[in-house]
Amino acid sequence: MKRQLRKYWAAVLTSAGISTSLCAAIYWNSGQSPFSSPRARTAASYCDTGFHAPYYKANRINALAPDTVLIGSSKVHIGLRAEHSVWGPSTVYNFGLSGGNAYTSLRSLQHAVARGKLERVVVGLDSYAGFAKPRLTPPDFREADFNVTPTGSVNRLRGWDRIPSVYTFHAVKHVLGALLRQPLQCRRRIDPRGQTIIDPLLPNLSERAWTEQFDVVERAFVKLKTTSTATALDFTDYSALLRLAHRQNLDLSLLVLPRHIRLEALEFRLDCRSRNEQWLERLAEINEAIAREQSKPPFPLWNFQLSGAAVAEPLPLGDGAPMGYWMDPVHFLPALGDQILERLHGQNDAMGEPLISKTAAALIRRQRQELQRWLRDHPVDAQQLEQLFDSAAPANWTRRECPN
Repeated sequence: MKRQLRKYWAAVLTSAGISTSLCAAIYWNSGQSPFSSPRARTAASYCDTGFHAPYYKANRINALAPDTVLIGSSKVHIGLRAEHSVWGPSTVYNFGLSGGNAYTSLRSLQHAVARGKLERVVVGLDSYAGFAKPRLTPPDFREADFNVTPTGSVNRLRGWDRIPSVYTFHAVKHVLGALLRQPLQCRRRIDPRGQTIIDPLLPNLSERAWTEQFDVVERAFVKLKTTSTATALDFTDYSALLRLAHRQNLDLSLLVLPRHIRLEALEFRLDCRSRNEQWLERLAEINEAIAREQSKPPFPLWNFQLSGAAVAEPLPLGDGAPMGYWMDPVHFLPALGDQILERLHGQNDAMGEPLISKTAAALIRRQRQELQRWLRDHPVDAQQLEQLFDSAAPANWTRRECPN
C-alpha cells in the first residue's frame, strides 16, 4: 500500500513539476517577465516576435519603457533595425506587427504613449492597402493586449485577459519549438555595403527559388488588386495618430516605405498606380492640415518609393546568391532599411525625399517616368510581368493607358 502511495505521489509531483516548468517557460518567453530570456531582454525585437506578436511586443513595451519606438507592419519589423548605431544611447524598440495597418499603428502609438516615457516615434507607412475601407486587422490582433482602449481610457480587460492569452496551445507549441531548436531565428552576414548585420534566418535560395518567390508574391498581388472589394481610402486612423503625436509633443517621422520596382511596375501596368498616387497626395495634405489645426509645423514625411538603386536590384543570376536588399518584392532587408534610417538622420542623401503637398504632383510624374523608363530598359522583366498579368488577372479586367 505504501509503495502504491509513493508511486501515486511521485506521478502527481512529476506532473505538477512538468506543468510548472512549462508554464514558467511560457512566461519566460512571453515578454512579461523582467527576467525573460536574452532574446526578450534586448531592446531590439528584430530577431523574434514571440509566440503571439502583438501580445509579446505590447508586454516588451511595458517592460522596457523605450523612449523610441518603430511602428508599422512586417516591413518595419524585418527591415528597420532598433540596434542601428544612428539611435545612439536611446532605448529603441521595434513595434512592427505583421499585417499592420493605419489602425494598428494608431493603437501601437496609444499603447506606447500610455507607458509614459516615449519621446520619438518612426511610423512606417506600408501602402494604401493599410488605409482601405473596410478596415482589415491581423487575425492575432486583440484590443485586450494594449494598455488603453481605442478611446484612450485604461484598458480594464488587460489584467484579466493575460492567462488565457498566454497559456494557449499556440504558446506551448512555440515554447517547445524554442527549447528544441535554435531560439533566435536570425543569422549574421555581410551586407552589400560590407557591414555585418543580423538578418532573418532565410533559406539558402537558388536563382530559381528566388524567381519563384517573387512570382508567388506578384501573382498574389495581381489577384488582390483585381478582386479587392475595398472601394475607398480611409484616413481617420492616420489623422488620429497625427493628432495624438502633436498633443504629446512627440518627435514623429513618417516614412513611405519602398517596394521592389517590379511590384511598382506591375501596379503601374494594372491601374497606372492611381490609388497609390491618390494615397501619396492625401498623406501630405492631411499631415499639413492637421499641423495647421494644431498650430504646429507638420511632421517630417519621407517618400522612399522608387528611390535609390536598391529598389531596382535584379533577381540573382547564375550563382544563386541571395539578394542583398530584398526578401521578396514587398519586404526589404536591413541592408536597405539601414540606408533609410541613415537618411532620416542626415547621414545619407542617396535616397528618399520629403513628401509635401506642394511638390507631390511633380513627384508622381517623376515616378511614372521612372517606371516607363525601367520597363523600356528591362524588356525581359517587362515581358515576365505581362505574362504574369495575362495568366493571373481576371479575363474581364480592363487595363488603362497610363499618362506620362
